Amino acid sequence: MNLSGRRLQLVAVGVAVGALLIWFVVLWGPQGGRISDGRDREDVAEQQNEQLALSIDRLRGSQERIAELTADLDRLKSAIPAQPDLGGLILSLDDVAASSGVTFMSISPSPPAESEVAGVPTEIGLAIDVTGGYFQVLDYLNRLAEQSRLIVVDGVAISSDGAANPMLTVNVSARAFTTAEVNEDGTGATTTTTEATS
Repeated sequence: MNLSGRRLQLVAVGVAVGALLIWFVVLWGPQGGRISDGRDREDVAEQQNEQLALSIDRLRGSQERIAELTADLDRLKSAIPAQPDLGGLILSLDDVAASSGVTFMSISPSPPAESEVAGVPTEIGLAIDVTGGYFQVLDYLNRLAEQSRLIVVDGVAISSDGAANPMLTVNVSARAFTTAEVNEDGTGATTTTTEATS
């Protein structure tokens, strides 16, 4: 092979190498960076998918508990109503007395008063006097504790007439509750309402 043929070969090889370098710098280099960026984004997306899957599982668990939580909220609203409803409370206590067979002598509710403990609902003091036999009185106290409205018994004083089959007189000091706030003059309670503003 002569000198000019070798030169042509070297020129051809040089052109091929140059074209390869240009291809690498112009096309492959940026694409390689994009591929690396794409892999990084894929890793981030996989982590986000895992977090979303955990969030979905938690939400599904919460959704399954909605009925249970709603029932708990309804029981709480019944136990501590938004209004004092003294009339309904007295009728309810009268029903308890009638169901247990005791004689309902008197009930004296005190005006609603704010609790001394922060976060505790407004209290309604109750002084209840009933008479009856031992088992009737015991049934009355049990039924009192099973009311849908929350009644906390603070004290029970029992006296007997001394007969062979004694009649018991029971003085119960208790408290019922409401979420209503006490009026500024301290004479009653009002329900606070919050209006949404748009």
